[in-house]
Amino acid sequence: MVKSNNIVPNAHFNKQWQYRVRLNFNQPAKRKARKTARVARAQKLFPRPTDSLAPAVRIATVKHNRRLRAGRGFTPAELKAAGLTPAFARTIGIRVDIRRQNLSEEGLQQNVDRLKQYLSKLVLFPRDSKKPKKGPLADSTGDALKNVQQLNKVVLPVVNDWSDPAPRVIEKEERKKRAYKELRYARKDVRLVGHRFKKARAAREEKQSTQGSKGKKE
Repeated sequence: MVKSNNIVPNAHFNKQWQYRVRLNFNQPAKRKARKTARVARAQKLFPRPTDSLAPAVRIATVKHNRRLRAGRGFTPAELKAAGLTPAFARTIGIRVDIRRQNLSEEGLQQNVDRLKQYLSKLVLFPRDSKKPKKGPLADSTGDALKNVQQLNKVVLPVVNDWSDPAPRVIEKEERKKRAYKELRYARKDVRLVGHRFKKARAAREEKQSTQGSKGKKE
């Protein structure tokens, strides 16, 4: 029997694991198959790039938010600022994500500039070679269509230009500061806005009422 008040062991080993073992001896063949698939896909997409344009977004959490990475897609606000619609952007190799929200003007402008840089380098093939479309984003013509090269790498890769600051001595004024206290005071100011406004209004009304009563007595 088992010790103490533990469950009686009654395991059912009926899986026959020895018949379900999967080996991985075909790595060279799989590597060759992946390469063949990449080449076939590139030929099918030619002259379009093999990848689509992604936005630059901040990595989540306070620990990593100083760094950028490629995001899922551009927001409707970013596309609108660049003069595009989500439906048209998808047709010219731009990713779209209608769920992401722009939380800062800096991030919005950064991705708008990224879109404009992409559009400046874009070679847009006309649907009808005899009638190329004109407008803000016109179809390409002439030599631009003849000397086209397919891009089989990441489109405008995201570059992190941020670097750790150099070590230095902590100054006297910095030692006096208490970051945690400042954060708590700021949090308190936000939470007590309504209470302080209500208290100030009550004090103002009381002052007005006392002044009015004094005027009547005189």
